[in-house]
Amino acid sequence: MALDFEVYSDVPSERFYQDVQRILSRHLINRLRTLSIDNFAEIETFVKNYVIDDHLSFEEFFLELSLRLLDKKIVIIIDEFDGIPQIELRNFLHTLRRIYHSVGKKSIHSVGIVGVKSVSPFNIQDEFELGNFTLHQVQELIGQYIDEVGQAFVPEVVQL
Repeated sequence: MALDFEVYSDVPSERFYQDVQRILSRHLINRLRTLSIDNFAEIETFVKNYVIDDHLSFEEFFLELSLRLLDKKIVIIIDEFDGIPQIELRNFLHTLRRIYHSVGKKSIHSVGIVGVKSVSPFNIQDEFELGNFTLHQVQELIGQYIDEVGQAFVPEVVQL
């Protein structure tokens, strides 16, 4: 599941979490629909009705969701993490750290944080630089995007 925090730096915390919930709900429901999960209707109702309004409800959402998903693992990639509202940075990172250090099945299996700066004061990060994608990798990523969104690309665009 992918999130992008680029536009949130100046929004109030409540609005930030409302939008994160909206995006998570859409991505989760779309992804779970493709996996043919037996209790999809129950999970869809839970996801649509749960309210995320702060870092604690964010954590609780994933705890509850993981109980319903059982054998599935949740992976989140957060792009432009530097855009998180500064007032939420510390709380959000503490929440991710609590999940990371939890015992047993983790409600979020893995979180990838992508940004320009190193924002984690915790010793839970690995920093690395990504090289350019190969043409084959770009074609594969564009293919996944087309499958999920339905927007086609002319082949010349992929070659660029």
